Amino acid sequence: MIFIKWVSLRWGILAQNKKSLVKMVSEHHDTVGPWLVGLHHAATDIKRFAEAIQSVEIRMAVALAIVEGDEPPDDDGGGESADDGEIVSAA
Repeated sequence: MIFIKWVSLRWGILAQNKKSLVKMVSEHHDTVGPWLVGLHHAATDIKRFAEAIQSVEIRMAVALAIVEGDEPPDDDGGGESADDGEIVSAA
């Protein structure tokens, strides 16, 4: 229900012209500031969630490629470099 209200509010704000939006903010000045901060926090949380989903997608794609017969990487995925520090080409 909150999501539906947010979506309708979002479309309502996007559909307004500058003059009507400024009027609305002027009439509700005391609530717009905290609401704006809340939007910022929500946007940050959504971006982090999207990054987590992308990370899962990448890891699953690598696992699927391994299962389907591609050679597994030489490392354990821990992000450490080779013993001698040399960058090795995958080609």
